[in-house]
Amino acid sequence: MKKLLILLVALTLTLCQSTIAKTKQNYILSESVGVHIASIYDQYQIGNIDQAIVMAKNLVPSTKYDKAYINQMIGMMYANSDKVKAGIPYLQNALKSKALSPASRKRAKETLEKLNSLIATKKEI
Repeated sequence: MKKLLILLVALTLTLCQSTIAKTKQNYILSESVGVHIASIYDQYQIGNIDQAIVMAKNLVPSTKYDKAYINQMIGMMYANSDKVKAGIPYLQNALKSKALSPASRKRAKETLEKLNSLIATKKEI
């Protein structure tokens, strides 16, 4: 009876741990994408927004998070360029994926709302 009880407790703990591991989201870029992000941000920071966007579009995502992050990054860069409308689909795709971290999701959603508002205002003029 004691052995059976120990076995049941061990199985229960194992099941709980695997359930917890499955519910935790991994918000880390893959190495293949992460290596290039710094150079993209460098281009963006020095004002080469178009070049940064081209570099980001050429990245090949290997995870859902990579893809969502890249979409968000491209959308945010377009939002700060003269091609504001082009950023909307990227932000929408990033939000649809549900792979972004909560903070990134919030930032992407706020930016998307601002872009939509800005575009609606320009249409009225």
